[in-house]
Amino acid sequence: MNPDEKSTWEFPFYIPTNPVKKFLKNSIGKAALLASPEIKEELMNGKIPKNKFERAALTSIFIELKDKKLLDELAELHKKIWTSNDNQGYYDFTSNRLRGMFEQLKEPLYTTISSQTKKNAYEEFIELGCGEGLIVNRISETFKEIKSFLGVDINTAQIEINKITYAANKNLRFQSGDLSKDLDSIKGPNKIYLTFGGVLEYLTEQELLFLLKELSVLKNTVFILYEPIEPGFNIKEEKHSKLYGSEFSFCHPYHYYLSKIGFDIIGEKLVTSDTTSWIYLASKIN
Repeated sequence: MNPDEKSTWEFPFYIPTNPVKKFLKNSIGKAALLASPEIKEELMNGKIPKNKFERAALTSIFIELKDKKLLDELAELHKKIWTSNDNQGYYDFTSNRLRGMFEQLKEPLYTTISSQTKKNAYEEFIELGCGEGLIVNRISETFKEIKSFLGVDINTAQIEINKITYAANKNLRFQSGDLSKDLDSIKGPNKIYLTFGGVLEYLTEQELLFLLKELSVLKNTVFILYEPIEPGFNIKEEKHSKLYGSEFSFCHPYHYYLSKIGFDIIGEKLVTSDTTSWIYLASKIN
């Protein structure tokens, strides 16, 4: 996701798209790393930058990883940032924006869930990368025919907050987990999975394919995503993921991957803006 400019919270890093601004920020970051060599190790371990020099330094680290094509290390650094308990401000930072996105997409999302629950019984609805729990809670209040609801997020501190915030909702629970490897506890037939607002963009191509293949062997499984993609990126014809945007996150050919693995596409909508397009895809394995 791009930073919300109206927030007073500082985003950990932001890579300018303007070549001159990118060069200047990268130069400042390199100078900061030379002046304080110890800060590189701290940032590589997920330290959230405290000032503009540390943010520039983190930007330089990401640029270096991209230039050296160290994509696994780049993705791992993203995870360390999202795992950090010092990153809690992010959820307040994007809360209003997330609500707006949900209202915009609620109709096709609810239509998909409703159409599937009328055809088959589902034991659980799981939001992968649930953040502050807004989406999974709203869906749990609407679709009473689903037995239970689960929100999973990599940030343990946010999960503990969610458990307190939604304690009154007895059909909703939360747990922490890494989608690139912690799947055993959430896998099972007769479930609906959702990612919403920018989750899969932080997985590498190999990690995303692993996730989809793990889910594809389950019976009566619905997988729904709402993820950003680069404008002009063809999710049906492109065959590999690519880095893009102000965070160097991953743009994936979701349609191609899902179809190749064996999912049937049952819903689709493209939402465009000046800098980012968002793809809604609903898919199913019978």
